[in-house]
Amino acid sequence: MDALGEKPVKVVDDFNFYYAPYHDDTEPMFVVNDKLKRWYDNVTDEMGNQYRDKSYHNLLNSIYSVNFVI
Repeated sequence: MDALGEKPVKVVDDFNFYYAPYHDDTEPMFVVNDKLKRWYDNVTDEMGNQYRDKSYHNLLNSIYSVNFVI
């Protein structure tokens, strides 16, 4: 997310909290754990691995109209 210019709204230990760019949140509901390289969306209940999980790359590709390659 940082590479895309998205900055965390808050950081707690290894957890970075973001506003999900694909839905309107009143609280930051998209969480990335940089240490474990895992992400979780509290709204959709989806989770995965940042670097191995195609769903994360597909998610970023659809949001930002870029081509992330695993």
